[in-house]
Amino acid sequence: ARFINSETIGREQPFVYFIPIFLLGFMPWTFTFLAFIADGCKKLSDKFKSIQGTTGKKIMSLIEVTTNEQKLILFASIYFTLIFLIFSISSTKLPTYILPVFPAAALLTGYFWWVSDEKGEHEKSIYNSTLIFAAMFIFAALTASVSYYFLPYEIQDKIADFKQVTILTLYVLSILLILRLYTKRALSVFSGYIFTMIFVIALSVSQIFNLIYTGGENEIVEYSITSIRPDYTSQLVTFDFAVKPSVMMQYEDKVNFITDDNFTQLDKSLKYNGGPTFVIIKNKNFNKNTNYKKELEKRLELLKKGEKYSLYVKDVNNEYNKLKNGVIEFNHFSSK
Repeated sequence: ARFINSETIGREQPFVYFIPIFLLGFMPWTFTFLAFIADGCKKLSDKFKSIQGTTGKKIMSLIEVTTNEQKLILFASIYFTLIFLIFSISSTKLPTYILPVFPAAALLTGYFWWVSDEKGEHEKSIYNSTLIFAAMFIFAALTASVSYYFLPYEIQDKIADFKQVTILTLYVLSILLILRLYTKRALSVFSGYIFTMIFVIALSVSQIFNLIYTGGENEIVEYSITSIRPDYTSQLVTFDFAVKPSVMMQYEDKVNFITDDNFTQLDKSLKYNGGPTFVIIKNKNFNKNTNYKKELEKRLELLKKGEKYSLYVKDVNNEYNKLKNGVIEFNHFSSK
C-alpha cells in the first residue's frame, strides 16, 4: 500500500525526490562520486563505440567482467541503480528510505580514490571536483555570515552558539582542500575529505539533529505523551499533515492520521465518546483560509500552542480542567 498508494498517508513525492537527498546526504564525497560517474560513463561510451558487431553484442561485452575490480564495479553499479530506481518509483517517499544506496556509492567512490592513488588516474576529475567543493564551502561561509542577520530572532538564538565556529571551520577546510591539491597525490587530497567528513558528522550530531528535533518534532512527541491516558480511554488524531511515525511510537496505540483538511473525516473521529479526543494541528495550516481556524475551534478546544504545532482536545465527559502551567489537572484522576 505504501509503494503504490501514498496519498492515504500524505507521503507522495515526485520521481526525482531522492536525487537532491542523496547529493546532500553523501557529502563530502558527492562531487568526487559525480566525477567518477562521469569518467565511468565516458569510458563505457568509448568502449561501446570501439566494439564491433550488433548493439546486443556491444551491450553484452560491456557487462562482461573477468577481474575482481570489474566484478566490484558491476556489483556496486547494479546495487546502486536498482535500489535507487525501486525507491524512486515508489509512491511513498521518506528521506531515510534511500539509506541502502550509500554502501554501494561508498564502494564506487572508494574504488575511484584507490585507482587514482595507485595508478595516478582521474587527476583532472579530482582536481575539478575538489575545487568546486571548496568553492561551495567558501560560498556557504560567506552566505551564512550575511544571511544570519536576516533570520528571525528565534532562529538566530538557536544557532548563535555554533555559528562562528562553523563559519571559521568552513573557511579552514576550504583552504586545506585547496592546499592538498598542490601535493598532486590523491591520498593527500583524500585525507582532506576525511577531516571534512569528521566536521560534518560532529556538527550534525552535536547541533543540527537537535535543531531539527526542536523545530517541531519535539512538540509532536510532547503532545503524543500528553494524550496518553492510562486511567481511561482516549484517542489521538493528527489533522492535515503527513503521517509522523513518532506520534504512534510515543502514543503507544492506534493513531487516526487524517492527512488533508477533510473536516468530514474529522467529524467522524470526534463522534468517539469513550473519552477525550486529542488532535494535533500544524500551525501554518491556519493560514490556508479565514474559515480554517473557525471550523477547528467550533469543534475543539485549544490545549496548548507550540512553535510549529498545536494540541486541541474535545473533552466529551469533562474529565479534566484546562492545561495549567504545562500540567493537566484531572477532576477524578492524576496525570501520568
